[in-house]
Amino acid sequence: MRRGDHGRHRDAAGGGGEPIGLVTALNPSIGYEAATTIAKEALATGPAVAELVLDKDLLPAGTLGELLRPEVVAGPGQALA
Repeated sequence: MRRGDHGRHRDAAGGGGEPIGLVTALNPSIGYEAATTIAKEALATGPAVAELVLDKDLLPAGTLGELLRPEVVAGPGQALA
């Protein structure tokens, strides 16, 4: 990591320690436009992707939790590290 990149790396994690890329797992459920908006907001302001999805009432908490389970995000046949 280059000097001065610390803030950008932290923001890329969505502020809550989850990778911003998790938003792609939500595309089929919330749509590309909403997912893009969530990703941009998470990067700009720092809240976690899941927190923003819940705050905007895009998905119920149970559904969101299910979609973000590692085995669901990884997809069938993918090894989980």
